[in-house]
Amino acid sequence: MKSKELNGILIVIIISSIMIIGFHALRFSNLNTIHDYEQYENLNLSKNKLTLFNSQTNPDLIYRIIPFFLSFINIFLIYLATNKITKNILHSTLTTLVFVLSPINLFLHTTYNNITLPLGLLLLGINLLLHNKYFFGFILLLATLFVNPNLIIIVIFCLILFFDRSITKNSITPFIGMILSSYIYVSFNNSIKYGFSFYVFLTEYVADFGTSIGFSVFGIILGILGIIFSWSKKKDIYLFYISLIVLFIISLIDKRFLIFCGLLLTYFGGYALFSIIKTKWKSDELKHYVLTIILCGLIFSSGAYIKRMSEIGPTKSEIDSLMWLKSQNHLGNVLSEYEYGDFINSVSGFEVLTNNKYQRTSKDQIKIYETNLIFQSRKLSEIISFFEKEKISYIWINQYMRNGQVWSNSEQGILLVLRTSNYFSKVYDHENVQIWAYENPNIYE
Repeated sequence: MKSKELNGILIVIIISSIMIIGFHALRFSNLNTIHDYEQYENLNLSKNKLTLFNSQTNPDLIYRIIPFFLSFINIFLIYLATNKITKNILHSTLTTLVFVLSPINLFLHTTYNNITLPLGLLLLGINLLLHNKYFFGFILLLATLFVNPNLIIIVIFCLILFFDRSITKNSITPFIGMILSSYIYVSFNNSIKYGFSFYVFLTEYVADFGTSIGFSVFGIILGILGIIFSWSKKKDIYLFYISLIVLFIISLIDKRFLIFCGLLLTYFGGYALFSIIKTKWKSDELKHYVLTIILCGLIFSSGAYIKRMSEIGPTKSEIDSLMWLKSQNHLGNVLSEYEYGDFINSVSGFEVLTNNKYQRTSKDQIKIYETNLIFQSRKLSEIISFFEKEKISYIWINQYMRNGQVWSNSEQGILLVLRTSNYFSKVYDHENVQIWAYENPNIYE
């Protein structure tokens, strides 16, 4: 690797490191807790598997360090793979820079999730295949599935892209294979959980509007420009276009696939930046202005994402409430919104009725449906019947649930019943977190 090339990728990695360290510093100054409730699903899975921690080790620190160090490897592997495909140092460096400045990079490398590590294995396998190291490349793709079997469709896509590049040479076979494998994957998973609309796209897919996994506005614009600029070479990269569309559709079923959709979008974003730089403009000054606006937009989006994610829950008061709950008799289950289920279970040790995995894998989602009905019910007999059937002993409520997520006022649904019925007592109320106990001992039988 030439010194100029090495300097370029080192600068990009340093930029990423500054952003990640800046995020953790800002998070630590606001809330010294692991951010994002969904992280706790993976923390629950890892607690029983990781044996390298002793009683003096702070696991929260480890969960922050692991993704940070994986960022060095993943970013470098993205650069190597892109450079092998484009055969252009500037193009691959710009593509890697667009990825580093994306919310996808920040999500992958500031959270303890089940994508970052298998992504590294996947990227390493792809690089080995691109360098004709077929045996070890296939082994690493299999290792990716061992770490996260849900990524089987991604591994299939990578193999199809590889065989199209190396063997079939733009035949229709890879296209058919990609569509067929996607259809099979979708058939064995849940149906789309919500109707797609422009509002859903903004709130669920654009990080600037609050979602933790999504694209930035400038990233989308740059990606669209890259698709337009690369259209003249569509015969060489047509499967990239198809992969982008198919992965976006699959992300309607499992939003984590938006990460891989984002990786493809950053490839086109890098193509757009490369095209803008290499194209001769009538006014160099205008060209510099356009590039400055684009880069400032990407940086601004990343900065806004960092600030927003550093302020989201869980809060210290929520942690404290669950530590209190942990000291109570562990009989029965805890009722709350499904997205807090893993968090509640991880901190308190109590079993929960629903969590993110249930929401993602259940076809009928009957427990979530029934929970929503109970949250809005004022019928004491209906509520008691549900609590006894599901062995609910506590209901955990935070400020988000009371302020619009579930209820809009204190008289709505079960909130009124909790306050007026002798079957329930408020056992914890501190800094916008409440815990109510169901007083009927029959649920323990």
